[in-house]
Amino acid sequence: TVTTGQGLINALTDYNSSGYTIKIGNNIDLSGKYWPSVNVNAGVTLDGQNYSINNINISVNPTSGFINANYGTMLNLTTHGSYIRPQSSWIASTVGGIIGAQYSTGISRGLTSYTKVVVNGLGGIYYYGGVIGRMKATTAFQLAHYGTMSIECDSTNIVGGVLGLHEVDGGIVEQCFSEGTFTYKDYT
Repeated sequence: TVTTGQGLINALTDYNSSGYTIKIGNNIDLSGKYWPSVNVNAGVTLDGQNYSINNINISVNPTSGFINANYGTMLNLTTHGSYIRPQSSWIASTVGGIIGAQYSTGISRGLTSYTKVVVNGLGGIYYYGGVIGRMKATTAFQLAHYGTMSIECDSTNIVGGVLGLHEVDGGIVEQCFSEGTFTYKDYT
């Protein structure tokens, strides 16, 4: 069980191989702390136990979110007061309020995002989701988005309240909703 931001970084770095369960034991505040690009690997469970991760500030590419990519299982987690703003120009990018991208072995259940996602002036193709930026043949249940998304750019964008893009046949998306706010301005 982890109770600090550094403890969570250590757990996702040191115990991120098949068979591990990482549990969050209280709300974690990341104000003023660097949050690295981390994944949840196949066979790993990250269980938020209904606690929240607060004040995440991320400015990275090409995939951005509290979790860069989910190949494992993520459960019962909320993000509050968080801000994700990708920097620089990439050909393709995914941005999610909690997970940048989720791939074939990934499962998400009970995730809630109050994250603010801001994108300005980037070229290329982007996938933006209030909770998950891009899913590929995977499963998502009970996801909710209450955050804000502000997209201003001259590129091709696929934007969704919960998921930016769900591609490839297969996979399940159920019991998900968005009550977040969106603004979009296309410079083309």
